[in-house]
Amino acid sequence: NGKRSRRRTRPLPGLGAPLNGWQREQSGFLRNAGQLFECHLLLPIDVKMTKLGFLRLSYEKQDTLLKLLILSMAAVLSFSTRLFAVLRFESVIHEFDPYFNYRTTRFLAEEGFYKFHNWFDDRAWYPLGRIIGGTIYPGLMITSAAIYHVLHFFHITIDIRNVCVFLAPLFSSFTTIVTYHLTKELKDAGAGLLAAAMIAVVPGYISRSVDQRLFCFRNDCETFVASLPPGKISPWTGRFYSLLDPSYAKNNIPIIASVSEHQPTTWSSYYFDLQLLVFMFPVGLYYCFSNLSDARIFIIMYGVTSMYFSAVMVRLMLVLAPVMCILSGIGVSQVLSTYIKNLDISRPDKKSKKQQDSTYPIKNEVASGMILVMAFFLITYTFHSTWVTSEAYSSPSIVLSARGGDGSRIIFDDFREAYYWLRHNTPEDAKVMSWWDYGYQITAMANRTILVDNNTWNNTHISRVGQAMASTEEKAYEIMRELDVSYVLVIFGGLTGYSSDDINKFLWMVRIGGSTDTGKHIKEHDYYTPTGEFRVDREGSPVLLNCLMYKMCYYRFGQVYTEAKRPPGFDRVRNAEIGNKDFELDVLEEAYTTEHWLVRIYKVKDLDNRGLSRT
Repeated sequence: NGKRSRRRTRPLPGLGAPLNGWQREQSGFLRNAGQLFECHLLLPIDVKMTKLGFLRLSYEKQDTLLKLLILSMAAVLSFSTRLFAVLRFESVIHEFDPYFNYRTTRFLAEEGFYKFHNWFDDRAWYPLGRIIGGTIYPGLMITSAAIYHVLHFFHITIDIRNVCVFLAPLFSSFTTIVTYHLTKELKDAGAGLLAAAMIAVVPGYISRSVDQRLFCFRNDCETFVASLPPGKISPWTGRFYSLLDPSYAKNNIPIIASVSEHQPTTWSSYYFDLQLLVFMFPVGLYYCFSNLSDARIFIIMYGVTSMYFSAVMVRLMLVLAPVMCILSGIGVSQVLSTYIKNLDISRPDKKSKKQQDSTYPIKNEVASGMILVMAFFLITYTFHSTWVTSEAYSSPSIVLSARGGDGSRIIFDDFREAYYWLRHNTPEDAKVMSWWDYGYQITAMANRTILVDNNTWNNTHISRVGQAMASTEEKAYEIMRELDVSYVLVIFGGLTGYSSDDINKFLWMVRIGGSTDTGKHIKEHDYYTPTGEFRVDREGSPVLLNCLMYKMCYYRFGQVYTEAKRPPGFDRVRNAEIGNKDFELDVLEEAYTTEHWLVRIYKVKDLDNRGLSRT
């Protein structure tokens, strides 16, 4: 009001003189402006904020923020935990089957959809070939190619192989979000968050979502679906009989029984791939039975049928893992919510304490104990899942590793070495014969024509390859000339101790080779000793010691020392000294052997100049 204030002015810090009138007015203005500015910044925050942290939000927004944070962490964990192999080795595709998806995706990205849809692959199943566009579901290839082109549109240069490698981990992180929403519909958000966190690290699902392993599950059904007669359902086939009767394929269809993923699941596999989920699954199932609804009836049926089919075929652990996470999340949530209600963290007075003791004396202690036990189980589940992912499911089949005596990691890169040699040292029209396991890798990495591959759609053709491997050199040469074979590739682990080599798979070649009319002369019992043993030493069957597979694997091996205090020619996988050391090859010549003898490549000799057969 124009009146002077009679209040005593305070000197500014460090100044002894009082302020004059003009200074007082300016200081008051600045003080008021500062308070206003401070209020403008702090008022919206103070109104909305709580004890949670910097920003005080309402409880509803706090709850939403916390859910979003936990779900985001689960998605990031789901992506990152699948990159052990990328960090250890490099950006590589893990298994045999995904190399087909990589090759077709690369073709789609480079040539376009029209050529892809009309693609006849003359490098597979020689001389039959394969129609690609009409026998596959192109969704995954289109997705990968679309991401590749979008990134290049924004000038983000990335190889199509890296897109394929990181696509499966990326989509597995989306799985956590889907699992959260599905479980939330069944119970509540807490159960959804638990289920999302569980599926982020569960080994049973990680085994199929590492570096395009997500694509493997589709491959085995391609040929069946493509060969369905138009307008009707095809009759029940062996693969479906094996779901209802596990012994059917084992007794009647060797080509299906030879695949390890088609074997029944052992009890130890459930604990190895699911751990805590095995015990919490019944709890969640009981909760759904106790509170029936349409959604819970669906999840009950999903859980029970998945449990049965996973027991019949180990590969269907992939189908079981998500529902195990959902029902286990519901079970853990129900247990925790039940005991948290009984947990009293306040300090009770004497009167309430006496009243509590008279009704439920140790309610608080029991609740605390159960919560601690459940927390311990969840922590052990996390450590177990991480260990399994790191040690069991992050080892590519194309790059092998082992631990040295000093604990260092030793790398065996023989597969890529052999494929590189094939690509650069053989004619482009060369035909390579190998067992069907390695077909996709040879066509994708060596770019050479192969006779059989992992599609296994033609049992007769595979049987013919098995007959060549199980026959003597002379009979095998006739088959190889019939199939126009240029090179033969075998996998041998006797030097390094690699147990998944062709000698250990040889009996399946014998069984499949003898399962058709042209191979009726091949009998499995001929390759056993009189006592019924499969041996590669001197006591082994003469038929085995003189067949083509044995000679290709052990050629010149009798001169090699593999271990100290062991004779030359000691096989580290079979733990035996080979029985046939001194022999020469008549119809083949050694073309290339990799550094650790894991891959051996032989060239088929031409006919004699006069056109006479070598037989």
